Amino acid sequence: YTLTGILANKYTLTLGIQDSKDVARQIVVTDPDDPNVLYYQHTNIDEVTMYFVSLNAQLQPAKWWRLGVDAMYFYTKNKVKDYNLDGGDIQLRMNNMFTLPKGWSTELNYMYISGVIQGNMQISAMNILNASVKKNFLNNKLTASLFVDNIIDNGSYTIKITTTEPGRFAKHMRSHNPGTIRTYGVSLRWNFKAGKDVKVQKVTVGNQEERER
Repeated sequence: YTLTGILANKYTLTLGIQDSKDVARQIVVTDPDDPNVLYYQHTNIDEVTMYFVSLNAQLQPAKWWRLGVDAMYFYTKNKVKDYNLDGGDIQLRMNNMFTLPKGWSTELNYMYISGVIQGNMQISAMNILNASVKKNFLNNKLTASLFVDNIIDNGSYTIKITTTEPGRFAKHMRSHNPGTIRTYGVSLRWNFKAGKDVKVQKVTVGNQEERER
């Protein structure tokens, strides 16, 4: 269930509740023969209830600066094998575009996640910062870009796992996400003009009496 309100075509506020029963989620279980070995597996969770509020704003603080902001707060309640795992999470995205003289532009994008609860896992906070510089050539047909992703280089995060006592994190695991490693790159993009201009000529048929009918 969601309720959304829009103000001045710039601000969007959404309130929502999502309730799911017997939903498939990934959890971590301990090897019965070796407690130091953990397995990822999918299982049906008894119930997942999520309450959320989100705000989206499209702003232009200056003629040369466009700013998009997405902020969301979740409160998730998981019932997994007769124990509850509850918690709140915050997600923030900021997309900045700066227009510079002589066909230059730059983008600065930031994302913050305070943590994610999934199944019997709670993933720690992550910060992701990407930046790029662009230059247009040949009447905006060619765009050259130089970008740096994951400037903060937060490639590792902690996963807390509830595997023994209900409602208590029994194990901590350090994980590494290859998708959040700092990367550099250069890209070239060519814009082709789609199709050709078509002239439309009015065609008149029938005699004068039919045209006036």
